[in-house]
Amino acid sequence: MRVPHHAAAIVLLAAALATGAATAADTAVETASLVTTLRQSPPESKEQFLLRVGAWMADRQEATGHESCGSICQTSSGELAVMLFTSQRSHWCRMNFACPLSHPHMTAETIHSHPVSPGGGSFSRSDYRLGPGYLVRGQRMYYQNGPGTAAPFPAPEPRDCNSLRCAGNR
Repeated sequence: MRVPHHAAAIVLLAAALATGAATAADTAVETASLVTTLRQSPPESKEQFLLRVGAWMADRQEATGHESCGSICQTSSGELAVMLFTSQRSHWCRMNFACPLSHPHMTAETIHSHPVSPGGGSFSRSDYRLGPGYLVRGQRMYYQNGPGTAAPFPAPEPRDCNSLRCAGNR
């Protein structure tokens, strides 16, 4: 079942309120600011593009301490783009389902970062409710398509270190 965009935003807000990551006062003025838009550069594969996006997000999280998030979008020919947003918080990012005009179609997948700290670990219940997506945590990336499916991305090979810095250099 596909969750309407406004329903997904409500789910994230409810989760943030329930966990204390946001308060009722925060929600009145909470906005998500556009940080950057990254586009796939052919002949870059989907995997290579997402690893590049993940590395960018990891560097930004390390530099600012803030999560970033976005929806993975595409053109009708399949080229990908991600508009990354931030709520300027360390443990919460208001998901924005915007797509660039050049890549107007949502893929139904999202990408977001979590801090490397206790409690900043794996996919949350809210993440699973949003549908399939990618998580950047430190220099590692993961993919889930429902509860119990979280796995390293890309799928590890025997010599793969599952790091954003080395996985793209195979």
